[in-house]
Amino acid sequence: VTLWRYIMFWAKKSPLPECTMLFGWSESSAILLTSLSVRCDACLPSSGMSVLGTVVSGVAVVVGATVIATGVVGSGASETDASPDVLEHAANRTRPSTKMRRIPTTHKAKPANLDDDDTRWLDREMDRASFASMDVSTKEEWMTISRETAKNQPRVAETVLGLLRSLAHIDDGFATDQLTHALQTATRAERAGATDEVVVAALCHDIGKAISVPNHPAIAAAILEPYVSPEVHFMISAHQDFQGKHYYEHFGMDPNARDRHVGNPAFELAKQFADEWDQKAFDPAYDTLPLEHFEERVRQVFAKPRFFASR
Repeated sequence: VTLWRYIMFWAKKSPLPECTMLFGWSESSAILLTSLSVRCDACLPSSGMSVLGTVVSGVAVVVGATVIATGVVGSGASETDASPDVLEHAANRTRPSTKMRRIPTTHKAKPANLDDDDTRWLDREMDRASFASMDVSTKEEWMTISRETAKNQPRVAETVLGLLRSLAHIDDGFATDQLTHALQTATRAERAGATDEVVVAALCHDIGKAISVPNHPAIAAAILEPYVSPEVHFMISAHQDFQGKHYYEHFGMDPNARDRHVGNPAFELAKQFADEWDQKAFDPAYDTLPLEHFEERVRQVFAKPRFFASR
């Protein structure tokens, strides 16, 4: 009887397309008798195949219902237990939870220390953490974030190259646009025998102008800081004060502003950068190397950051 009720329940819940079903059973023998009259033209249009369609559909319905019924009957359910509420509960058990956004790749069951509503375990071995605030985050989630950040590191260099290209649209009254100035500064540094790190820093020294001119040295220095030595970082962060020797007086400012940095280990490097490369790099006639010449070195320098929280 229980089996019969499950069959009828699922037949009503999930009818076959364009099909009608007639079920009967013999109470005296307790044997299920199934008579199917099925016409499934959508699947088996040929009349000669209708019989085959009937058999296949009938087997599918009976097998499916038997599996479901076995789960309840085998658990000790009686005929009286097979109420509509029980049937509805059984149906709900077979439907996937809407909370399961992903299927875990290595975990077969939810860890015992998590509540039923906690679905963070589903994100293990996935590509993102699931915490909504850091104070409930786990080490495992931060390891996931670290892996994904490292995997996406190449985007940093591409973003920097994009900012450099944007400088081609900025001249702010200079004789050359800011991209040409950046390229010329890097070209002069390279031809003077500077290291790749210094050459890339020279290329990027005015990249902050793509965002804000007054504090552009600080912007460029902050972008470069995780990727270059402290000396090269200083060369960029202080370059305006060193360059000011050549123009600060026109604004009533101290042209010797660089003197405040005397004693810094990178003082001579910053002086060379400002006096020999940067302040001379506004010559439209100079044989300036193109951005493509420097692209690979930009990618190399920005490929391996040194993590730091603060200085």
